[in-house]
Amino acid sequence: MIKNSVSQVAVFLFPLLVLCSLPFAHALTFSIAPVFIVALLLTAIVVWQITGDGEATLFEGVALVALYVILAVVTLYE
Repeated sequence: MIKNSVSQVAVFLFPLLVLCSLPFAHALTFSIAPVFIVALLLTAIVVWQITGDGEATLFEGVALVALYVILAVVTLYE
């Protein structure tokens, strides 16, 4: 249920922010770097695989934290 609500907010909020930025000097765009698209797809696949069985284990939690750290390092050096 949480996964769906996050995606609904993202699908609604991102276009709304782009439209709200149009009157300003620096308008937002839908331009996203390919590395971030790959990171988003990787995160979606990993979360789908880990939460698919409805159970949580310590290893799965550590795997999610490790993925978060890896994505943070990639974002830092991008």
